[in-house]
Amino acid sequence: MIAFHLGVLTLAITAYVSALAFVAPELAFLLAITPVVALVTLAERHLAAAEPAAPPEDRGADLAFALLTPIAPALVATGAAALAIRLASVTGALWPVHAPWALQALAAFVLGDFAAYWAHRFVHANGALYRFHEIHHSVRALYWLNALRFHPVDTLFFQLCTTAPVMLLGAPPSVIAFAGVVGQTATFLQHTRVPVKGGALLHTSLAHRLHHREGAFAVRNFGGTTLLWDRLFGTHEAPTDARPRLGPGRALPRAWLPLLFGPLSPRSRTDGHRSKRSHT
Repeated sequence: MIAFHLGVLTLAITAYVSALAFVAPELAFLLAITPVVALVTLAERHLAAAEPAAPPEDRGADLAFALLTPIAPALVATGAAALAIRLASVTGALWPVHAPWALQALAAFVLGDFAAYWAHRFVHANGALYRFHEIHHSVRALYWLNALRFHPVDTLFFQLCTTAPVMLLGAPPSVIAFAGVVGQTATFLQHTRVPVKGGALLHTSLAHRLHHREGAFAVRNFGGTTLLWDRLFGTHEAPTDARPRLGPGRALPRAWLPLLFGPLSPRSRTDGHRSKRSHT
C-alpha cells in the first residue's frame, strides 16, 4: 500500500489561498477548496489503485447530498451574522479583533476543532440525531466526494456547534474563512481513497477508516481536523494499513431521496435506536 503525505501539501495550499481572505473573504473558501479537490481527485486516480472504489449506485447519492450541503452553512451564516451585529451593539466586540491575525486564526481553529469533536461524539450518542448522521455512515467505500455526504439536518447541527459560536463572538470574515477552509480540507483528507498519513495529530484517511468501520458503531476517532481531543479524552485508535469493512451495520436505501426523507419516518427512529444500541 502506498502511504502518501498528502496532508502537508494540501495544508500548504490552504494556507496560501486563505491569505486571499484579507482581500476577498467571500471568495477565499472557493479559491482554496477548488485546488484541494483537484489535487485529491488526481491523487486518487494515480495513488489509490489498490483501494476499494465506491459502488456506482452510491455516487449519485453522494453528488445529490454534495449539492445540498451548502444550504445549512448559508442559513447559519445569515442568522449568526445578524445576531452577532445585535450582540456587539449590546456587549461590544467579544472577539479579540485587535490581536494579531495569526492568533485569531489559531483561536478560531482550536475552538472549532474542539466543538467539532464534542458535537460528533454527541451525535453518535443521541439516537434522534444519529438517524441523520447515519446517512454519512452509509457509505461502503471512502473517496473524496462522500466527504460531503451529509443530511442537511446533520450539517445544520454541526454548523450551529462549530461555525456559529465563532461568528457570534464577532470574529472577522477572514478568520472564519480560514477556519472553514482548514476544516473542509481536513474532511476531504479523511475520506479520500488515498491512504494518507497524518502523523500523531492530523486526522486523515487511515485514522478515519476506523471511524467508518462496520459494526463498531464508530466509537473511535471523532476528531475534526486533529486527533488531539481523541487522545485527551480516550477515544483515539491508532491507524493501521488494514482495510476494514465499512458501512452502517444495517440495511439502508442506496438512492438519495429515501436517504433524505427516511430519517423523518417513525420506523427509522426505532431502527436507528436499535442499531445504535446493538453496536455500543
